Amino acid sequence: GGVGIGYRFNNWFRVDGTFEYRGGGTIGATDSIRWTDNFGGGVTLDNNLRNTYKGNLSSMVALFNAYVDLGTWNCLTPYSGAGIGYASNRITGLTDQGILNGSLYGPTLGTASNGTKSGVAWALMAGVGYEVNKNLTLEVGYRYLNLGDAQSGRIQNAYLAESYGPLKAKEIDSHDIKIGMRWNFGEPD
Repeated sequence: GGVGIGYRFNNWFRVDGTFEYRGGGTIGATDSIRWTDNFGGGVTLDNNLRNTYKGNLSSMVALFNAYVDLGTWNCLTPYSGAGIGYASNRITGLTDQGILNGSLYGPTLGTASNGTKSGVAWALMAGVGYEVNKNLTLEVGYRYLNLGDAQSGRIQNAYLAESYGPLKAKEIDSHDIKIGMRWNFGEPD
């Protein structure tokens, strides 16, 4: 969910500032391990193992956006825009699921403390608005949003008194279909 407030300079250029909370996302990662054992008698066991991590991802995003309205025909106004801002990404509930060999999972190897990483976010968008009246415009649009990076806290081994580095997620992005409304508080043109 999100909200924003903006200013329309003329019939073709407008800006806004938006804030949104993105919750309920999941994050997963898999790394591959190649492991070979040589047993006596010339027997070799060759394993391709996968270690899987699962957790939850939430983000808070603030963007400054600029839009170009491309003209109005039959109350429809296509637009394109871009935004730049700040994202704070939080990974919670991360578990190291253990080794997968074929269809057999090993035991859960560890859990991570919560972790937050913040940085630059940016967006590209396009859509169309429908002018219901001079004050209300309904719109539908597409947005590509780059949220930057995220990382968990350190992962604590479930069986040994040791921890290891956090899980790092690079270049998190989202492809969004947005449905919304714009209300003009000023005098209509």
